[in-house]
Amino acid sequence: MKFTYYFILSTLLSLVITSCSKDAETTPPPAPEVPTIGKTYTPAGGIVFYLDGSGQHGLVAAPGDEPYAAPWGCEYTWTNASGTAQGTGLQNSDSIVGACSTSGIAARLCKGETVSGKSDWYMPSKDELNMMRNTLYLNGIGYFQEGFYWSSTEGDSLNGWFQVFKNGYQDKYPKRFQFFVRAIRNF
Repeated sequence: MKFTYYFILSTLLSLVITSCSKDAETTPPPAPEVPTIGKTYTPAGGIVFYLDGSGQHGLVAAPGDEPYAAPWGCEYTWTNASGTAQGTGLQNSDSIVGACSTSGIAARLCKGETVSGKSDWYMPSKDELNMMRNTLYLNGIGYFQEGFYWSSTEGDSLNGWFQVFKNGYQDKYPKRFQFFVRAIRNF
């Protein structure tokens, strides 16, 4: 009788263990993260503020501003960073860095940024900056300042375009002035 009891107990225990391990093997992996406007998207390294028609690609803002306010770049130097539209910030940033060797300028800070393992950040164009302000700042997302932010859009050899986040005002201002900077990247 004792043998039968142990045999039954051992068989039941074996079935429970087998059943549990099969459940663990068939549990599906967690669903992949989906890019969502206003949310941090870990694979892209920042906060989504634009999605294209596919919903899989777009633009993210770095989680925070550059560590200090910076000048736009070299005064009295044309950089040909004239793009204003969405999609022109990267080319503008490359043009600024190529034409102005001064360290600590806004575009160089963005281009030298490594956040969440990503190193392809850049300074947003005038329209990209406005989109970031309207999508994130106005909704209290992303720890932005109320003040002046530089865009990568050049006004002329003396001025770059900026935006005041509190009221949305955009205009040109001398490149030597130090304003806030927030890097963005494509994903």
